[in-house]
Amino acid sequence: MRILILAGTAESRDLARKLIARRHEVTSSLAGHTGEPVLPEGRVRMGEFGSARAIADYLAEEKIELLIDATHAFAGAISAEAVEAAEKAGVPLFRLVRPAWPPIKGARLKHFSDISSAIKAVPTRKKALVTTGQRDLGTIAERPDADFLVRLIDPPKTPLPANAVLLLARPPYTLKSEMTLMGQNGITHLITKNSGSAETYAKLEAAASLGVTILMIDRPVLPEARSVHSVEEAIELVHELSAGISA
Repeated sequence: MRILILAGTAESRDLARKLIARRHEVTSSLAGHTGEPVLPEGRVRMGEFGSARAIADYLAEEKIELLIDATHAFAGAISAEAVEAAEKAGVPLFRLVRPAWPPIKGARLKHFSDISSAIKAVPTRKKALVTTGQRDLGTIAERPDADFLVRLIDPPKTPLPANAVLLLARPPYTLKSEMTLMGQNGITHLITKNSGSAETYAKLEAAASLGVTILMIDRPVLPEARSVHSVEEAIELVHELSAGISA
């Protein structure tokens, strides 16, 4: 089966590897937002499509038989484009989305719909660890009365304001390392997206243990699509769809 995976997550890499082992023809598409991404096995396409029409054209040109959206839970634009593209091209689609993080016992937790609102909610003279990626960091400049430690995988495209310190690091992280980071830097608040990633869950455990308030960015509402929540479920569904196509 010829499969296109909209990739970029650990689950998408695992899925590509396991589907290739089952003799499927897999292409993984990466947006290219990370400077040195961890590449999946098989064929890789780099760069954003830019529109649903572009995805639909690619599906037709490459004779793709199945489209799998295995992007980040916050990649709302590409997920919407994928649904539209699959309909245009007449190609089946399903979404592999990891479950959101469960409630953390003992955590001081507040919910927000966007990063800017969370940054504005940091109390005066407090210090927040920001782990939300490069987008929407401009609000930090509007908060000279608070301090921020911004953790990114790649250097930001624009300089951070004077009240923000940059930390470059790549997951996975451990509970010990996260507790050390927060303790040594006097972190009082953690701003994070509810990605559901096992590789970064330790920061929530560390925050709960240290009494650090978690300012959680909730997931956006995605267009309706058939969804699975694990690589194993995805493989089973591919098998089911493949059998239907060959029948």
